[in-house]
Amino acid sequence: MDPADFRQKVRAALGPGLANATPDNVRAFVAWFNAQSAADSGEPGVIPVHGVFELDGVAPATLEGGVKAFLDRLLVGEPEEARQRLWVALLELWYAVVEEGEAERLGGLFGEEEAT
Repeated sequence: MDPADFRQKVRAALGPGLANATPDNVRAFVAWFNAQSAADSGEPGVIPVHGVFELDGVAPATLEGGVKAFLDRLLVGEPEEARQRLWVALLELWYAVVEEGEAERLGGLFGEEEAT
């Protein structure tokens, strides 16, 4: 995707400076981006589905395998494609951390204890 088009899509979906980013619209943007990337390349690529990386429809057996497959896939793409995929992956990971922190904080407000 053209860099200017990518920036415009990010800003339209998440607001300038990601000011309107929420876990829901981040998930929607990531899903759209992955589907768009797969359609543009004509290949399934690496697509996170409910927290599991799939490569050509097959989930690696381990997280390490998934990360290796993702990084290997970046090497064969164009630099701009790789940069966009890394940006989206970082966005998705960061919001996963945000959601986890919010769940812990809200659980504490309602007296829920973390299971050990």
